[in-house]
Amino acid sequence: MSTPHAGRLRSLDAFRGLTIAGMILVNNPGSWSHIYPPLEHAEWNGWTPTDLIFPFFLFIVGVSLVLSFAKRRARGDTRRALIGKIAWRSALIFLIGLGLNFIPRFDPATWSFRCFGLVEEEVAWTWEQFQALPRAEVTCDIHCVTHWSRLDNRFEGVSIHEIMRRVRPRPEARYVLIHADPDYTTNLPLADLVADDVLLALRHDGQDLTPEHGGPLRLVVPKLYFWKSAKWLRGFEFLDVNAPGFWELNGYHMRADPWAEERYADQETRAMQTMRAEAARRLRAR
Repeated sequence: MSTPHAGRLRSLDAFRGLTIAGMILVNNPGSWSHIYPPLEHAEWNGWTPTDLIFPFFLFIVGVSLVLSFAKRRARGDTRRALIGKIAWRSALIFLIGLGLNFIPRFDPATWSFRCFGLVEEEVAWTWEQFQALPRAEVTCDIHCVTHWSRLDNRFEGVSIHEIMRRVRPRPEARYVLIHADPDYTTNLPLADLVADDVLLALRHDGQDLTPEHGGPLRLVVPKLYFWKSAKWLRGFEFLDVNAPGFWELNGYHMRADPWAEERYADQETRAMQTMRAEAARRLRAR
């Protein structure tokens, strides 16, 4: 018969397991369009079982710290070493949290895709309406700015021509700012966006796009570096200026032609850098 590990509390282990199960349950309740009341936080008054999860977690952390510190000090660990371990684990948890929250949640009940800005009339689709649009397939290579390529990708989705049949840009609209979750943007000349091989992709190699690869919807612009093919696509804003997007504001090239290796802003011509600065200035002034 095995003996309990010295210094462990089986009751705390069981409590920890139940609390983690509760965390998983309240953060993944099924469909976010309908949540059972016990899995929601209470308003200002009252409480639900969900409101107990975080206090339980803090209690477990407090007890575990006391037990762990006492054991480590008894075996000779210094105060400096313990602080270093705490700092490393805290940073690791923080980075994991950032990674988990970087992928936006998809709710088909609230999702929409819209075309706005310099258009005769704003157009928007719900998830159900977007799925009803005619489908097309594109087989293409993709090229990442970090020096890798993937050949012969088969994407299925909605051709850009299907979108443009339903949108009437004004004559002065020559550029498009691509909008995506979470608050991501990238820029394209309208001429690049309406190329024959551009697709609003829903599937890749016969499978629905997974969230980490941009699902439910991502843009595919095969002729440019893949950061222009925005994940988690939500809208096109038609503009009369070539406004830099997120990566373009952070040192990447405005055009991003892989065959010309247009990776970084310092490779841009003086005319392009002037256009970049003027576009940003004009947008701020609006």
